[in-house]
Amino acid sequence: MGPALRRQAERQADRARLCRRPHPHRPHRPGPRGAAEDAIHFPDDRDVLAAYGKGLAAQGRLREALEVVRRAQTPEQPDWRLLSAEAAILDEMGQNGDARRLYAQAIDLAPNEATLWSNLGMSYVLTNELPDAEKALRKATSTGNADSRVRQNLALVVGCRAASTRRRRSPARSCRRKRRPPTSPI
Repeated sequence: MGPALRRQAERQADRARLCRRPHPHRPHRPGPRGAAEDAIHFPDDRDVLAAYGKGLAAQGRLREALEVVRRAQTPEQPDWRLLSAEAAILDEMGQNGDARRLYAQAIDLAPNEATLWSNLGMSYVLTNELPDAEKALRKATSTGNADSRVRQNLALVVGCRAASTRRRRSPARSCRRKRRPPTSPI
């Protein structure tokens, strides 16, 4: 099995495990309420806390999500997925510099993970640093395990760079043409 298929199988197994986690008193309920109950009953389970933190972030409860994801992380055994989740939350909060430092730490742990490079690239997009975004996204596509979302992100950035280049050149050229009076022979 290739690395992409293995990663996909691992993700599906993780999702299935989180959805089927036995609850000591009643059956698991999917969704935010079920994740909150799991987080209460399994406060030391990193997978549960990560899923709960991501759910909070999706609901826009960024401060709470950040606390939960940070609680799930252990300094002795850092998890690149949790670092990436924390960085994505920081990006949403507008703390792009802190987010990029976390993406760099995650990339040190998993240098061939396309999603990390893609997230770093999109962090640069948020601050309109398109050349850096393109570099990161090109690195993501060169890892060999980039999915269609990574390639779409690269296409978006390349298109934005081309559009900004045209906007810088076209109006200036057209203005110069309009302002120049026709030369008349003397």
